[in-house]
Amino acid sequence: MLHIFGKSLGTLRYVGYGGRTFSDFELHLEFKLARRTNSGVFLRAQENDPVYRGFEIQVIEDNGKAPSYTSCGSIYDVASPMFNMSRPAGEWNSYDITARGQNIIVYMNGWKVIDADLSKMTSLIGKFEVPFAELPLDGLIALQDHGGEAWFRNIVIRPIETATVESVIEPSAAE
Repeated sequence: MLHIFGKSLGTLRYVGYGGRTFSDFELHLEFKLARRTNSGVFLRAQENDPVYRGFEIQVIEDNGKAPSYTSCGSIYDVASPMFNMSRPAGEWNSYDITARGQNIIVYMNGWKVIDADLSKMTSLIGKFEVPFAELPLDGLIALQDHGGEAWFRNIVIRPIETATVESVIEPSAAE
């Protein structure tokens, strides 16, 4: 388990796996948040610019609120999840994220909440200075410390080039 204490309120910090970069992959992780916690899972992030040359699946304590482009499960500032499936503060949530080329699918707690084709995003969206269609297709996976306590566990990253059709992550009905 990885525990982010949320003490870096002045400066954003990132915890990443620096052993390699990932392009097409399946990612499973579970997270639990304290009240008012803001975090994120950065995908295909670039070491020198994780915020603007990669993208974030938002992790935020917002149980019970309407989905938006900044809610839990969103592609931050770009795509709203179909549902806000986040559980209350202190309860475990799960993400199953698949990235294949420019297609991004996010399951949250067993529900598909994002199914996006970044290649269609050819205009500037939100705060970003580069269209999502032009973002790198390879980069780091990182977790964000943006204030507030967060716990992450059962983090599994599987490059798709080594995965078989049978090994594609399918959330269980028990989640």
